[in-house]
Formats: sequence, structure tokens, C-alpha cells
Amino acid sequence: MSPDAFLPIVERTKRTVEFTRLIVDRAYLELASAVPHDRHLDVNFNIFGCDLTSETIRPLLAKFTEDRVRFTPGIEIVEHHDLEFESAQAMIHDLRQAGIKVYIDDFGIGYSSIERAATLAADGVKLDRAFAMAPAHSMMERLLFLVLDMLKVSGRKVVVEGVETTARLDSIAASANVDYVQGYVVARPMPISDFAVFLKKDWRSAAPEASAAPAVAMRLRTGPAAAGA
Repeated sequence: MSPDAFLPIVERTKRTVEFTRLIVDRAYLELASAVPHDRHLDVNFNIFGCDLTSETIRPLLAKFTEDRVRFTPGIEIVEHHDLEFESAQAMIHDLRQAGIKVYIDDFGIGYSSIERAATLAADGVKLDRAFAMAPAHSMMERLLFLVLDMLKVSGRKVVVEGVETTARLDSIAASANVDYVQGYVVARPMPISDFAVFLKKDWRSAAPEASAAPAVAMRLRTGPAAAGA
């Protein structure tokens, strides 16, 4: 079932914190039990806009922040008209002090801007998947690399979503402006048992070309794998 089918119900019934807590608790239980103790993971969570306060997020992610040897938790926020700059900066500062990274999600659409990416003290920016999934030689493909050039100047970590083919992966890697890629070229959504096996394998041994929402991100340079929830 697509998230678009049930997330509006969660929001309408005001059960967003309860829902996020279920996801976080399940993620910690599975990752802590199935992933080797010597394997460090970045684990990111999408947070509902109505819950974007450090007072709400910090206790939700407490399991991960208390297990820093194994995990670095993060949240992904989407900019919107209610996201006031000063309060957002204060929230990001508090979360980073608690060991929680913050990424601007779906960059390039809606209210996001280069200025906000440069001035908000976020750890990184996730480029909307529409750019990476654009047809070859299209205007959106040309914009992809222009936007990557600008984002790199901001000094933030850059994640490209929607990388679905090895050709697109190779072109992005060649730009040297991207830290992580996320998409089906890396992995499809999978149960925890398969994810534990995936971490032990060479990801290039099974890189299908398909089109849907990703669950695992790959670092283009040496470093930890990342899981998203």
C-alpha cells in the first residue's frame, strides 16, 4: 500500500507521534537484533510537519541516540510555508546537540531554495527524485547537474534520490558533487533478514533497473551504509 493511502489518515486522526513511535521502535528492534554489532548505520526517519519540534523528536529517537556506537539517527524535513527560519534553526541546533542529524528532504520542489539550504544549519540536502529520474538529455537532467554544483557550494552533504539505473549512477558519481545516492539501483525495500544479508554483499552484484521508492542509501565514498524509515 502506498504511503499516500494511509498517511493522510494518520494526520487527520492526529496520531502522528504514535505512528512515528511505532516505526522507530520497530526499526530499532530489528536493526539492533539483526545487524552485526560492529556495523555502524545512519538511520533516517521522515517526520510529520506538525511534529517538528525538538521536544517531540528527541524522546522519539531516544533508543537510537542512546546507542551511538551502533547508530547515528537523523530526520528528514520538508520545507513548507509554516517552517519559520529562526525556530527551525533553534530546532536543528537542539537536535544536533542530541546527536540527531537533520536533512532537508525533497529539495528542488515546493518551498525549498538554495538560500535556505545554505543558511539553515542542516547536515545535508536530499535532492528530489524527479531530477535523477528525468529522461536523458531532458531539461530536468541538465538541471540536475546545475543544482548539484550549487548545492555543493553550500557545504552540506548531498543525497540524490531516485537513482534507478547504473548509467545515471555513473554520471552522478562522475560529477564528484554527491555524497550519497538512494534508489533501486542500490536496493529495493526489503525485510530486515534480507537487509542483514545485503550489508554483507557487493551491492553491484544485483542492481535492477526499476522505478519506485527506495529504502537504502549508498555512500559514494567510503563510510557507513544508511537505512531509511
